Amino acid sequence: IVLKREGEWWTGKIGDRIGTFPNNYVQKVDNPLQETATAIAPFHTNDEGRLSFEQGQIIYIRKKGDKGWYQGEIRGTDQPVRVGWFPANCVQLQNLSSPSTPIASYQNTSENLRYISIFAYEAQQDDELSFPADAILEILDQAGNTGWFKARYGDQIGLIPSTYVKPIDETNSCKF
Repeated sequence: IVLKREGEWWTGKIGDRIGTFPNNYVQKVDNPLQETATAIAPFHTNDEGRLSFEQGQIIYIRKKGDKGWYQGEIRGTDQPVRVGWFPANCVQLQNLSSPSTPIASYQNTSENLRYISIFAYEAQQDDELSFPADAILEILDQAGNTGWFKARYGDQIGLIPSTYVKPIDETNSCKF
């Protein structure tokens, strides 16, 4: 994605990297990729037409299938572009127009449980936390049987309805 055009040298972003490049090294695409995703779990396959990846990799979304699968591509600096289908529940979608969360934040380095949201939730009270569907939340306290969890999403902490989230199985690869 081109961020700034100055003469023959432009500034752009690919994945989580930003840098300058000569303008004659790029060409305009008619259908720019609108979304990227960060892998929240590894997906390994030898099936033709499928895309294998590791946790933390950036995937560019090409298409969203109607059965819970996405088609995406992985662009490596020293390898050819890889394209294929993969289970949507293996990734956290990001919008290229907004700042992306660093990959390290998806790797659970604490003892807290990680959950993924099933639905979006808009906070109704000051002590609640808003989050989109498919958000990765760190559960800080399950607060007994109240139906609410204390959670962290990005740099915000608040209460969330426990029925809006499900645990991420971090010991296994993606389920499909």
